[in-house]
Amino acid sequence: MPRLCAVRRWPRKLGMHVSFPREVTIQNPRVAAVYYVALFLTFVSCIFVFVELRMFTSTVPLRVDVRMGTVGFEDTSSEAFEALTWASYCTKVSSENATMETFNFMGAPIAMKPLLCMALCADVSCMRSTGGGPWGFFRRVSSEHIAVGTGDISIATDERTGQMTLLPAVSAAQVGFTVSYWGEGPAPWFFGANPHNVFGSSKDSLVVVLGRDKRPWNLYTAEEQVTLTLAQVVWLAQDVPEGHGVTPGSTTEISKLTMEMGAEIMATSECYTSDYDLGHVEGVVLDGYDISASQDRPVCLMHFRWHFMGIAVKETEMLSTGVRLTPGIVLLTRRHRSLARFMDFKKALLQVISLFVILGLPKKLMRIVTMHFLGQLSRVYSRALLGPLNIHADCSATATRLCSHTVLFTKLADASVGSHRVISKQSFRNHLALAFSKSSEVLQRAEIERLVDFCFAASAVDWDRSSTLTQLREEIQGSESEAQLSDLPVGIPIERFCHTLSADDAIDFQDMLALFDTDRRPHVLERLFTPRALWQAVHCGPELRSAGRRASRDEETGAREEGCAARTDDWFLPARTAEEDSNEGNEGTAAQGKRDGEE
Repeated sequence: MPRLCAVRRWPRKLGMHVSFPREVTIQNPRVAAVYYVALFLTFVSCIFVFVELRMFTSTVPLRVDVRMGTVGFEDTSSEAFEALTWASYCTKVSSENATMETFNFMGAPIAMKPLLCMALCADVSCMRSTGGGPWGFFRRVSSEHIAVGTGDISIATDERTGQMTLLPAVSAAQVGFTVSYWGEGPAPWFFGANPHNVFGSSKDSLVVVLGRDKRPWNLYTAEEQVTLTLAQVVWLAQDVPEGHGVTPGSTTEISKLTMEMGAEIMATSECYTSDYDLGHVEGVVLDGYDISASQDRPVCLMHFRWHFMGIAVKETEMLSTGVRLTPGIVLLTRRHRSLARFMDFKKALLQVISLFVILGLPKKLMRIVTMHFLGQLSRVYSRALLGPLNIHADCSATATRLCSHTVLFTKLADASVGSHRVISKQSFRNHLALAFSKSSEVLQRAEIERLVDFCFAASAVDWDRSSTLTQLREEIQGSESEAQLSDLPVGIPIERFCHTLSADDAIDFQDMLALFDTDRRPHVLERLFTPRALWQAVHCGPELRSAGRRASRDEETGAREEGCAARTDDWFLPARTAEEDSNEGNEGTAAQGKRDGEE
């Protein structure tokens, strides 16, 4: 026989075939009921977790900026404001002593004169010959910084820009806010439904200004300008805490303590494109409000917080009292981080794969329970599930089945090819006709004939071969099948008959022959892992192993090898029939009788 080497022949055996794990079906209704209940609970739990935690989506970090734009007053169209704007002097009336003082600011810049007059009207009545009323004013230093003075007359200097701004105390001054956001990266791909770049502003979003209780205080749609008065900003930032003996302010008036101490207020915003993220903002309560976030209309939450209270702003007194420090109110903005959520194809595919993996857990759990916790049933099920392989026992079982297959073949063989008996196609058809006699309702006679032809061809020809690329091409072209079907033998020989019946054995018939072939050169790893008893059985016992190590073979070793070969050849002698055994017995009896007569 040809020498086989697993390592050398492995590339030639690399073929076009697919291997699937073999499963065993345990037909136990109680085990099946527990398994399906566990499978259902696992499936429902997975779907709930995937949907609840939005595990099929990805988030894009956002950077959110708040800019302060327009600055003005609630009523800038009144005649009093216009008159006061051009005033060059004003009169301060004291209600305590009923005295009247007239202040002329001829030495001040023209643009500053009306503002100086406004400052005098912070806590007392003011009048002019044409009439007038108290007003306040403040200016925007930058889009991130607004300072408001609370003194009688205040001029603040921005240390960063050097710009001087008149800062009287005002409550009705208005500030316009603009929110803008942009993503730090592109949105994930999901069949073109997501935009590549993520950006937007308050012009295409719903801006929710949060109140003192972290609930929505006011909503601004995309068509509305986010505008708040200074008093509203201070009040939303909590102003003076209640319960400290100090009267807090309101949305129309700043508290006296804040006016005296000053404050620094921080404005921030967070933008979201998903209700899931919007509902998980810490401390924010949106229940009962019709607020929904989406990619088309994000929701931006605007917060106002106290940074600290009591900030000194350098101000210059324009009267004759010199220079002094006066507390003020400073509005600041800070860039905040948020996130946008989008459907992600990669995450969705990953979660589907994870779902199938998790759905396999109930089967693994039931496998453990079935194999280890059911007593004697576990021993039965474990043998079926594990399929133990013992070379000694399985070789013996295969050989025993081959003996029974030989007896069966002797009864079925009805033709000869040379000196070999075979099962003819007619005999094969006749016996299968009996098996299919009850299947006439499903298969017609012509269909049964085609089934018989196919089964006969599969039994008579060795179809169990490793497919190669050449054979795959022949399979596609149909040349291999046509050639094999046209060259079918007239019958099924005993080798093919036994090989077909032992197809499901643990050890294949051809593998068993190759295992005991002494002409085959085993690989070094095969020698290392072959059991000792099997190696000795294949190579004729320990005496030949020791003899093989010697440099020269003596006659005794040759005799042992010859005896071993003789014993080995006995396995391949034809099986003795009952008639031959009977004739041999009769001949032995006659010879014994003849010897007795001679004596």
